[in-house]
Amino acid sequence: MDHRCCVLWDVFSPDLFNLYSEVILRHIKDMAGVSINGNNINHLRYADDIVLLADSIEKLQALLDKVVEKSEEYGLSVNKAKTKCTRLN
Repeated sequence: MDHRCCVLWDVFSPDLFNLYSEVILRHIKDMAGVSINGNNINHLRYADDIVLLADSIEKLQALLDKVVEKSEEYGLSVNKAKTKCTRLN
């Protein structure tokens, strides 16, 4: 095995994740989220974390279902052990 390949892959991993997440999250761009100053916001991203936002459980589930579906199409998966849901009033 050529270990240089692994090192090169590690260097590009964050960029590849960002590329894939951008493509995946474009599929939810027009789905309902929460209104902030008149703008529809349905996700936030920081590093490799993604926060989905919705004003109802049903809309949040629809966002999550679409992200999971599109992730699987690109060979990625959502880590269910790290997935949390918080409700704010």
